[in-house]
Amino acid sequence: MFRWFRALATVADTRDHVLQLQVPPVPVTGGSGTGESPAGPADELTELRAEVADLRSRVVALSGVSDEDDLVHDNLAELYHNLVTQQLREVARLRWGRIRRDRPVTDGPMAQARLVRDLVGLIVTGGADEGDLIRWLASDGTGDPTDADRRTVEGACVQARRLRAGIATSVKVAMFAEDVPRGKPLAEGAGRPWPGCPADGTVAFVVAPAYVLRGRVLTEPLVFTEVHAA
Repeated sequence: MFRWFRALATVADTRDHVLQLQVPPVPVTGGSGTGESPAGPADELTELRAEVADLRSRVVALSGVSDEDDLVHDNLAELYHNLVTQQLREVARLRWGRIRRDRPVTDGPMAQARLVRDLVGLIVTGGADEGDLIRWLASDGTGDPTDADRRTVEGACVQARRLRAGIATSVKVAMFAEDVPRGKPLAEGAGRPWPGCPADGTVAFVVAPAYVLRGRVLTEPLVFTEVHAA
């Protein structure tokens, strides 16, 4: 969406440059009787910029948000969701592979979800960098992470820095919230079940809190749920 704005702004700037080029003056005749002069380059540029502004207003209106800062937070919330469900999930998988040892396979889903929860605290709200995560990953003492492991960690840290920088430079303040009752069935609208968890299961813990902007939930909390006991 923002690429449209940048493209339109580039067109406007290019046309501004073209219109400022020296061209032979066009004589104005008084034969029309209207008393109006032909539109000059400045008028045409003003009209074009007004069209760009109108297009921006239309896009904002169609998106259902109030202004451009809201659009920024919508994009940041999507970035946050992808960071948690993709990059951090992959880092957690690497850590689980190093600490699993003889634990049963059935322990994997919950253990990895808890690791993702720890990573959210470290990298999203805690500001950990690549060095911190590499040390966290290797703290089991089984050896240094591989080059591929390091690239995975670096990719997650890059996305986390983009998220933190975007939040820090926005005018409106976003917050992370996880007001989800534990030990009860996940209520509709209270959160989204973690991948592989039952939608109507009992809440065990929150993997990642919601991304909230002025009371508007942009990304629901991700919740680890378990099957109801018989």
